[in-house]
Amino acid sequence: MIKSFLIITFALALAACASPVYETRYQFTLPETSLGQACAAQCESTKNQCNRQCQSDFAQCSTQAAQLALQSLPAAQSQHRLALQQWHQERARYRRDIRYYEQRRQELSQLSTTYMSLCEDDPSSDSCALQSTTQQSLERLRRPKTPDTPPAAPTIGELTAEQVERQCRSDCGCESSHRQCFAACGGAVTSTQVCVEHCEDH
Repeated sequence: MIKSFLIITFALALAACASPVYETRYQFTLPETSLGQACAAQCESTKNQCNRQCQSDFAQCSTQAAQLALQSLPAAQSQHRLALQQWHQERARYRRDIRYYEQRRQELSQLSTTYMSLCEDDPSSDSCALQSTTQQSLERLRRPKTPDTPPAAPTIGELTAEQVERQCRSDCGCESSHRQCFAACGGAVTSTQVCVEHCEDH
């Protein structure tokens, strides 16, 4: 019960410390003249056409990306097999190293305890120095690093997403061009920063 309360309290504290997220919103004021308003209407039409073309290009690019991903799958699977083989080798090496580490740690611990007992019985003997040296060796002993998780097998979805991110563009600058066009027609464009996330007490 206490643990759950602490987790909830910690999560609330993190949420309270999160920085607010803002987005820019634009307000358009039409030109006063009829000529300017007709010009602004043409800007809107051009923007819509730009967005439609951008969406069409993105869809076509995404289709090509899926085809490229399918073609690259055999090579990605081959790389995964090599990576998995290397991971198994590292895992086997870790198991050998951890067995040696546990065995060596146990040996040094027992020696240190034995030398300590002998040193207490006879402080003038070599046991005291041997106990110190053994204890230092024990402290220098380092536990082998645990191998990472095995590499995940490639999927068509992941490969396609990589190709899309690398080659396809979803933002064609239509909105920015529209604002410039609207202002050139005599209209006014004002921007406002609006908080959309983590806005409490900010």
